[in-house]
Amino acid sequence: MDSLSKLYGSPLRVYLLLGALAAVGLWCGFHLPISLFPNSAKPEVFVDIPFGSSTSEEFLNSFGKDLEGQLRRLSSRGVNLGSTEAEYRRRNVRYHLKFLWGVDPQLAEREVSNIVNSFASRLSQESREGIWVGLRGGNRGFLAISIYSETRSLDSLYDLLQPTLMPQISKLPDASDPMLYNPNQKEIRIDLKSDVMATLQLLPRDIDEAIRSALTGSAGGSVTLSKETIQLEMPRLIQRVDDLNRVVVPTPSGKTVHLGEVAHIDWSPKSGSNMIFKSSGSPSLILQTTPRPGGNVKRMSEEALEIVRQTLKTLPPDIKYKILVDPSQFIRSAINNVLQEIAIAAMLAVVVLFLFIGSFRNVIAAAIEIPISMVLAFILMRFFGINLNLISLGGLALSAGMNVDASVVVMENI
Repeated sequence: MDSLSKLYGSPLRVYLLLGALAAVGLWCGFHLPISLFPNSAKPEVFVDIPFGSSTSEEFLNSFGKDLEGQLRRLSSRGVNLGSTEAEYRRRNVRYHLKFLWGVDPQLAEREVSNIVNSFASRLSQESREGIWVGLRGGNRGFLAISIYSETRSLDSLYDLLQPTLMPQISKLPDASDPMLYNPNQKEIRIDLKSDVMATLQLLPRDIDEAIRSALTGSAGGSVTLSKETIQLEMPRLIQRVDDLNRVVVPTPSGKTVHLGEVAHIDWSPKSGSNMIFKSSGSPSLILQTTPRPGGNVKRMSEEALEIVRQTLKTLPPDIKYKILVDPSQFIRSAINNVLQEIAIAAMLAVVVLFLFIGSFRNVIAAAIEIPISMVLAFILMRFFGINLNLISLGGLALSAGMNVDASVVVMENI
């Protein structure tokens, strides 16, 4: 009590303490993660592993059961795992891990990745190369931009933007899985002729090995001419889609056939990609990116938009863009509303106190108290892991109005 009496007995000490707390509150406010909505979903981690040359049953018996057991023991590492589901598909297995509330999404993804990476040494090279670990944190919002041209095709526009735009956006620290979607994107489908395959005693993995061999280039050594050394390279056999028909497939009988004899090879738009987007009447590409869990969605959107603006300035003028979804716009609007509410609340408190109490000192105290109390809230928000989002900013705006009533009542009683 004596220490408190000494503190309150010196107004200068009180002002210095409030100033220090306000500085800490401002620092916390600028370092709070910003999202569109609060995290209303439990962290979920997905793991995809292709079977390679194995069947789903062979993979389950050789690797799947052991990996599932290691994943289920995550709770013993301090990461509270809720449930684990394994879905064995035609060519790969997907593990779906749901964690409990309060688990750090980054920690969950890192622990799962550590287990999968340590287990990957037991898998075939094809399976190792196809491993994918992804995280879904829920309600993070996304940025969507339409990019179009009235004179260029979507394919030529995609070939121009993919190498210039996407590497820059992929480097953003807050961005997760950026994608430039092309509705005309094509895929190669190889449908095996089952009757021919059975006659030649071929298996799907024989076709797979033949295609992989044709897709692989190799170094052929070097040749020294005078003082110059020339490196020799053996390029891969497949350079165009038509080359697939000429891929040589060895059969168990010792004979060889071409892939075109045992399969139908089709190059057409990707299955399921029948959506067409238009901007100003022209077909368009869609640039989409989501923030990583815990990332700053406002900063991600603003930095991505700046990259798009600067990149398009260096490209021909016929390439244009339109913003479809910009979460930073909602965040900026909410922040401006909070600042506006604080200003109005402080002004109302000052006017009421000056008219009915007439003490200029009390008026100044009330004008300082309202914004400081809002700033101090940032300290508790950071301490309890609450991020800035539309809901928390709405709560701050509501508390600004409540502070007016508190200021008037307390000052009147004093």
